[in-house]
Amino acid sequence: VAEARLRDAVRFDRGSHVGHWALGTFLLRHGTTAKVLTEARDSLVTAERFAPDTPGAAQLRAEIRADLGAAHLAVGDVAAAEAAFGASLSADAKHQGAIAGLFACDYLRLLAGEEPAERELPAELEGLGPELLSARGLLALEAGNYRAARSDLESAVAVGPLSAHRPLAALSRLAEATG
Repeated sequence: VAEARLRDAVRFDRGSHVGHWALGTFLLRHGTTAKVLTEARDSLVTAERFAPDTPGAAQLRAEIRADLGAAHLAVGDVAAAEAAFGASLSADAKHQGAIAGLFACDYLRLLAGEEPAERELPAELEGLGPELLSARGLLALEAGNYRAARSDLESAVAVGPLSAHRPLAALSRLAEATG
């Protein structure tokens, strides 16, 4: 029902960044096939194109671009994801979802045998969220920095108990790796 209503909203107002953003994020979160995830990405590309380009809409643009980066990752386009996450950070340098997305890109590059980028968190960033801590912890785990991985993953569990299944799974993997 929700998907049908979102599709109707986009059909009635094809230039609505809000409609495309809502449809794209819905499909991204609920899609399981490559076709649906590609449709999610396409809808988010449209949302980003139609989003207002005023200073007051910077946070909105950062959110849309971070979701677009996640959609690019979902379809396997790491380079486009990095570009979208970078664009999100141009609108909001402290956007934790975009920073987490860049760590996820680095993690995928490391898994592919490539060198990940050297990234630092913005000094003024406070209150790290579970998504960012989990992504940084996974990257540290894959890089063999077990102490940093444990610290970030345990912190992710502590600050995000409702999404603790992911960092807990990574902590299990860490326990296996370290004995």
